[in-house]
Amino acid sequence: MEDSLDVVLDTVGGPVLGFLARKLAKRGTIVLIGTAIGESAWIDAGQLMAKRIKIFSVDNPTPVGADLTEVLDLIATGKVNINVVELGTWHHLVSTSLSQLIGAGKTVLRVSK
Repeated sequence: MEDSLDVVLDTVGGPVLGFLARKLAKRGTIVLIGTAIGESAWIDAGQLMAKRIKIFSVDNPTPVGADLTEVLDLIATGKVNINVVELGTWHHLVSTSLSQLIGAGKTVLRVSK
């Protein structure tokens, strides 16, 4: 994966956030939505400054209906493309390295019933 991500919407945090931050393009943006993994993230401050990366944190959940409608409209009209990479089941996750889990899009793991 090249340094080509313009925006990262992160709900995981920890080492995933650190990895994705290194992949941001110049003037990229990180929106920290959550820290589901519960671990600290290490991000190189010098790299953030050199690339002019912006970081935002969502700390006050508010209704997202209007925003979600706008995003879905952008997707429906083809102005925003969502790439989905399905990796299989959670059992597969245990034997997969972090670098293999990060793809150009949303990573999906199936949950067995």
